[in-house]
Amino acid sequence: MKRSLRIVFTSDIHGHMFPTNYISPAEKPMGLFSLAADYNKDGNTLVIDGGDTLQGSPFSYFAAHEGHVDVIAQALNEAGYDYVVPGNHDFNYGHGAMKTYFSALQAKCLAANVSDNRGEIPFAASAVHTLENGLRVGLVGVVTDWVNKWEKKENIKDFSVTDTLSGAKRAYEEIRGKCDVSVCIYHGGVERNLETGEIQQTSGENIACKIIDEIPFDIMLTSHQHIAMENLFWKNTHICQNPPNGTHFALVSWQEGGKAESRLIPAKATKNAPENAIETEKLVQKWLDTPISELSCDMLPEEPIRMALHSSPIANLFNRVQLLVSGSDLSSTSLANEVRGFHKTVTVRDVVSTYIYPNTLTELKITGKELKLMLETCASYFDIDENGKISVSDAFLTPKVAHYNYDFIAGVQYAFDITRPVGSRVIEITRNGEAVKNEDTFTMCVNNYRATGVGGYEFLADCPHTKEILTEMSEILLDFFRTNPYVEADFESAYKVYAGNALVSE
Repeated sequence: MKRSLRIVFTSDIHGHMFPTNYISPAEKPMGLFSLAADYNKDGNTLVIDGGDTLQGSPFSYFAAHEGHVDVIAQALNEAGYDYVVPGNHDFNYGHGAMKTYFSALQAKCLAANVSDNRGEIPFAASAVHTLENGLRVGLVGVVTDWVNKWEKKENIKDFSVTDTLSGAKRAYEEIRGKCDVSVCIYHGGVERNLETGEIQQTSGENIACKIIDEIPFDIMLTSHQHIAMENLFWKNTHICQNPPNGTHFALVSWQEGGKAESRLIPAKATKNAPENAIETEKLVQKWLDTPISELSCDMLPEEPIRMALHSSPIANLFNRVQLLVSGSDLSSTSLANEVRGFHKTVTVRDVVSTYIYPNTLTELKITGKELKLMLETCASYFDIDENGKISVSDAFLTPKVAHYNYDFIAGVQYAFDITRPVGSRVIEITRNGEAVKNEDTFTMCVNNYRATGVGGYEFLADCPHTKEILTEMSEILLDFFRTNPYVEADFESAYKVYAGNALVSE
C-alpha cells in the first residue's frame, strides 16, 4: 500500500484565537479555535503554522503588553501543532515576547535563516519527521529576510536574520537523501504569476518561485501575502497559501508516487477554548470596552475608494496626532484594509481596531521633489475607464489587497488629475498658499514601515532620519484620547481629485 502524508497548514493568524474580528460583537467563522475543530489529526498528519501569529488583533496586543504571550502558545499546543516558522510580525514585540512564545510551544520551531544571538530560543534549520506509516518527511523553515528592513532595530538586535535563499539551500542539504518527501515552510510569498510565469514582484520580499527554481522541494507552504491559493504548482512543486486571520486552513495531501493536492478549508465550528485563553479573552473584552474620550460625532469608515477620493476624518486624526507628537512640518498616514472607526464615545476597542499595526514613528527630511513622488504614488491608486468610472488600480489589489499603501498627507494642499498618465497626475502642491518647489525641504512624520520605502515609496529609504519616536502609534492614540476628554472631528480634505476639468464629487 502506498504511504501518504496529510498536512494541516495555517499561517497569518495574526492573533485571532476566537471567532471575532473585534470590530463588531458578532461571532464570525474565523480564529484558531474554530479552525482547530476540523484538524482531525492522526499519526500520519502534521499540523504546521507558517508564522505571523503574535500580532494583529486586540487579543494579541493585550497578550503582548500584559505578559500573556504564553496563552497563544498554549492555544497552539492544545491544537496539536508539530512545527512552526516565525513570521516577520512575530518579531514586532522583541526578544522577550519571542522567547516566552517559543519556550511555551511544544511544536518545534524551524527557521533556517534566523538565529538567536542569546542562544535562548531553539531555532532549528530543518527536521526529518517519521510518520506512523514510516514515511519520512523532510521539513525546512525560512522567513523573508525583509525582516531586517521592516523591524525596529531594538526588536531584532538579539537576532540574526540572514539571506532566505541561502538559508533554505543549507537546510535542504541537511535533509537531502534522508526523506521521502520534502516540504519548505516559507514565511514569504510568490513573486510570479503561477499560470503565466510573469514576474510580479522584483523587490526580493517574496521569492517562493526563485527558491523552487534552485531547490527541488516537493511541497512549498507559503504565507505573508494573505492570498488564497490552493492546488497550484510552480514547475513540479506544489504551492498553497492561506488568507489571513484564521478564516481558512490549507489541507495538503500527498501519496507516494504522486503529486501533492491541497484545498482551503473554511472555519466552521467553534472549538471550546482552553480556560486560560477564555480568562484572557474576558480581560481583553473588559479592557476594550473602557471609554476614554468623547468625539463631536462618529468617525466611521467608508469604502476605501471613497475615502481615497475625498479623504477621511480617521486619517485626519492620525495625521493630527502624528504632527502633535513629532512637531514635523508634514505628516503621512494610511488606513488598514479594514478598520472599525471611532464612535462618539471612544473606547479602547475603537483605537486598537482602527490602528491595528504596531508601528512607531519616524521623522524624515524630504525635498519637494520627494514629496511629489510620494503624491504620484498615491495618485496611482486610481483607475478610470473610458466611461469615467473610477476604481482601485490593480497595483493596489494584486498580488494582494493593499489599500494601506494609499497615503493621506497633511501639512500641504494638493490636487490630482487621474485622467493623466500614472506618474504625472499631481497638478498642484502648495504650502501656506505658496507653490512647493523641488528644492524645498521639509520634515515629515511617517510610520516606521513607510520609512523603509515599501509600498511603492522606495525613494523614502534614502531620506535622512531626523527623529525616532519609539512609542507605538496605538499607544500614542490612547494617550491622546485620555488627555483630551473631548475631540472635534475633522472632515476637511487637504486635497482634491479631478477627472480632467471636473472635480470628482461622488
